[in-house]
Order: sequence, then structure tokens, then C-alpha cells
Amino acid sequence: QTNDSVLAFTSYTGSIQATATGDGKFDEKLSQAVLSEKKFETTNFDTSCCEYCLSNYFLIYTKDQSQEYLRGSLKSQPSVNGVDCGGGDIYLKRLMK
Repeated sequence: QTNDSVLAFTSYTGSIQATATGDGKFDEKLSQAVLSEKKFETTNFDTSCCEYCLSNYFLIYTKDQSQEYLRGSLKSQPSVNGVDCGGGDIYLKRLMK
């Protein structure tokens, strides 16, 4: 199992963007990753107007020939008061050259 720091970049509808830092763990035997955003580092929106969410990701890594996948779920909480923001499924695909 490896532990590392995480830098997450999120682009919302339109031109709203944010960068968050956090930590992560990867279990090579199970091919599972857990990533947790802890703090917004940069944003291009007014954080005083709204509640924006930091996310926790629970992912499974798979590889199929020239493609790699991370699939799983996410659960989010606002960065300030900790109320549930909801969650959902996530699917990431990386194409290898």
C-alpha cells in the first residue's frame, strides 16, 4: 500500500475551475485507490457566495491493452460546514500511446 499527496483539478460548467490538495492511498494487491481532497488551493470563483464541495474518491484500477481505467464512486462535503453534498459514480479513462 502506498500513500501520496494528491493535486486535483476540477472544471465545472462554464469556466469555473478549482485546484484542491489532499492525500491518497493505493493498495496494489486489490488495485484500489482512495483519494481525499482536503483544501482548495486555487479557485476562479467567489467562494463567499456559495458552498463548494471537496470530494472523497473510492476507485478500482484496471488495464485493458492500451487503456487504463479508474472506476468507482465519490462522496462530497462542503469545504466549510461539512454538510453532505451528495455523491455519484465516476469513470476515468486514460489512453496510452
